[in-house]
Amino acid sequence: MKTAVIFLFLLFVISGNISATEIIIYNKGATDKVKFTAAQEKKIQEIVKDIYEKADKTLSINISKEDIKGIKKKDRCVEIIFDVSFPFSNGALGYESVKRMLIPLNGSFAGDFKNGTLNFFAGLDDYNGKEYSNTNGFKYVEQLYKVLQQ
Repeated sequence: MKTAVIFLFLLFVISGNISATEIIIYNKGATDKVKFTAAQEKKIQEIVKDIYEKADKTLSINISKEDIKGIKKKDRCVEIIFDVSFPFSNGALGYESVKRMLIPLNGSFAGDFKNGTLNFFAGLDDYNGKEYSNTNGFKYVEQLYKVLQQ
């Protein structure tokens, strides 16, 4: 029995149907989990790395857990959660380990998509209270969308 379980696990891993990353879309309180392959997951990790490492400023400090809950409940946003943390380095923002990212798509915390600006939150098991801004970051949302359409 144990051999059969190990075989099935390896079969799923090799076929790329197991992902350790979660993507959740929030739309005014409704949630939808996005499914994707291991190949897509690798690209998603690269996009998240670019979003953080190319961010150019911090907008706010002390965004509370209640603010994050409010964004998920009242607005549209995308949350990306990894099973492990990734160390990111940014010349303007410094070094940080990130396990999750929340990207507001509308509402008061969203970026200015007409100008290409992407705002987001990042952190480990919880968000760290900062809102980041990537002046040229909206292109990464477009890349993420394209990866998920493959």
